[in-house]
Amino acid sequence: MGSLLASCHSDVSVSYNASYCKDHVVKIDDTITLKADDEKEFLKKTLASGKHTLTVDAGKPVAFELKDDGILNIAHQEFVVFPIKFSFGSSRENLAVSETSGMPNLLVIDSFVVGNKWIMEKVAPKWKRDRIMQLGKGRESKGDEVGTELVKTDSNQLVINKTWEIGISDEIPKSLEQSVSSSTRSAVAFRKKVMDAKMFVLFASISDSYTVQRLSSWED
Repeated sequence: MGSLLASCHSDVSVSYNASYCKDHVVKIDDTITLKADDEKEFLKKTLASGKHTLTVDAGKPVAFELKDDGILNIAHQEFVVFPIKFSFGSSRENLAVSETSGMPNLLVIDSFVVGNKWIMEKVAPKWKRDRIMQLGKGRESKGDEVGTELVKTDSNQLVINKTWEIGISDEIPKSLEQSVSSSTRSAVAFRKKVMDAKMFVLFASISDSYTVQRLSSWED
């Protein structure tokens, strides 16, 4: 007597640029058309994990595989993943958004250099432009490498697996609930946020934690 084996695919949730779908017909597996939206830039779509194909405007199918929640980068955007620090102590009654934290680094985004204030003010001025370009890629660490504060994804990366808690469409919360013992006088917690790279430049320009400068301000 033989047995029939069936593969079981779990569902995953991916965010995609719905505004891109206003001007393009985007299909998954040639059967699912991604919807456009007039109000929201990004929408979520539930798909089965495993292998799929993507076609844009009836072009050549592109194969991809989904293993986890994340972003389906149909518009070839760059994204930045960065930490938000929540803390409370003797001077704070509630957990509240504070400065970001992590291993200081910088990113080159279009014609701008964005980085932690410390590295931008104390270290980066000593470097030449080619070193800024080299270090400004901000790729995700691998293996036992120590992670950097800022990670930038490649525009050609179609599937971006979720490494964040605060999604592309989620606002940064002003407070965070976390259980602590009654004797705790201070605590710190981090949550990672993902944001379109161009939007991150604007965010960083009004942040107390980052500095934004033009790449042209460094010598060749």
